[in-house]
Amino acid sequence: MAAHKFELVATDLDGTFLASNPLGRGHPDIPTDENAEIFHELHNHGLPVCMISGRSYAATAEMMDHLGLDAYVISFHGAAIFSPKGDGQDRELIKSWPLEADMLHKAASIAEKEGCTLMVYTKDSILSAGNAPDNFTYKWPEHNHETTGTWWARVGEFPVMDEKHPAFESLPSQSKERVRSLPLMNNSKYFKEISELIQYIAKNSLMYFKCVLVTGPGQHCNEVHEKTKKHIPPDLAHVMGPFGYWIEVIHPECNKATALRWLTESRLGSSLTKCVTFGDGLNDIEMLRDAGIGIAMANASPEVKKVASIVSEWANEDSAVARELRKLMDEERLYLPKIDRSR
Repeated sequence: MAAHKFELVATDLDGTFLASNPLGRGHPDIPTDENAEIFHELHNHGLPVCMISGRSYAATAEMMDHLGLDAYVISFHGAAIFSPKGDGQDRELIKSWPLEADMLHKAASIAEKEGCTLMVYTKDSILSAGNAPDNFTYKWPEHNHETTGTWWARVGEFPVMDEKHPAFESLPSQSKERVRSLPLMNNSKYFKEISELIQYIAKNSLMYFKCVLVTGPGQHCNEVHEKTKKHIPPDLAHVMGPFGYWIEVIHPECNKATALRWLTESRLGSSLTKCVTFGDGLNDIEMLRDAGIGIAMANASPEVKKVASIVSEWANEDSAVARELRKLMDEERLYLPKIDRSR
């Protein structure tokens, strides 16, 4: 095998592999047909592929299942690595960087003092507590219905309330069904008091990978971000954000490059220098910088473009991932076992 050929392709989801939903704003982003097609093609040729995202495991795995693609899944900004399904019924957690209890207690203290919502992500659920900000209005797109203070019924990709949540009854009936139908609904729990959430985690010895402080939009988010960085030392957690109206906290040694390095070296017998990565956001910087080839989207932020090996002329909406991979295939720079071994 030629040394210059790459043995793994890993892509970020939002802003990279995914594009806007044709149904319009408010509907979840989806992969373009071209991106989905080439990942199936690479998989069928025997090249390992990986979806790597800040999203929860369930959201990332759901995307794989929707595509009918059996691939590695790396979630929570690199904090958990899951194997392909293979012949099994579910992916196996093969490596993780969970958060420590000390970090959670510090995050809970900040959330209580600042009036934030605290969200804790386990493999299969989102646990949340605290009061939602009352200055943010979320519009349910399918009903043109606005409810104030219940926007966090669907923060990110999942609901974080159950039917006992006081805001649930304010939703129109069809929206209630939508919330019920979203992933993790049955496993997610809402606690009125943050202390109750902490006790529940301790009692059930839960492993958790990401903690989120939800502030609502505006200057308050920036202020909480600064206070969180000061209150939680860098050797205890990596504080990320602010992301508009929330702050994320993960393991201090964890990022997407850390996860990919472990996957390539410990699982695939390769190295990160033989990996092609795609991304657009600040949480993609390490993996774009350290991979053999790191390709930034045309829509990536300037900081991301600065560290990338290649800045694509195409954006995520233009199927940049597929176009760049086609170029690498034409140049025979990808190792495709089922083709190369037959030559």
